[in-house]
Amino acid sequence: MFRDFTVCDAGFFRNLNRDADAWSKIAPIKSRGDISWFNVPDRNTEGANQVQFNDSSSVAGTPLLAYFDEYSNLGDMGDYFYWGFLVKGQFADVVEKLRPFVHDDRRLRNKDGVWVRTEVKVLNSRWLKIDAPNEAPGRTRTERVLLIEQ
Repeated sequence: MFRDFTVCDAGFFRNLNRDADAWSKIAPIKSRGDISWFNVPDRNTEGANQVQFNDSSSVAGTPLLAYFDEYSNLGDMGDYFYWGFLVKGQFADVVEKLRPFVHDDRRLRNKDGVWVRTEVKVLNSRWLKIDAPNEAPGRTRTERVLLIEQ
């Protein structure tokens, strides 16, 4: 399922729905139609935008501690939606262990101490693979970024 998450598309949420019974034992799940998501109390409020896992879940021996889901409206710079996992471990070890489970990991780059894979969509284009951008996408582009950061 972690590889599904790293694709950064709706497949992760459909697969979470398929396996909702198992994941609901680890954290609260909400569902609608064929998708499910981890139910954080309030994605708009720092501190309430996480749900702790109540099990010793792990990926490649890396303990999963929590899931976060947050939203920021940055005006002309765009709307930002972030979701991901908080894990336990030394950063270099976490990157080494998780990288083989990352979709398209050969494009994962270290940029200023953050591992990143970026794609952009302009209007109705397909997702275009790009290096890490130097500016915010604004309101004319949609960007999706996989980050592994400290």
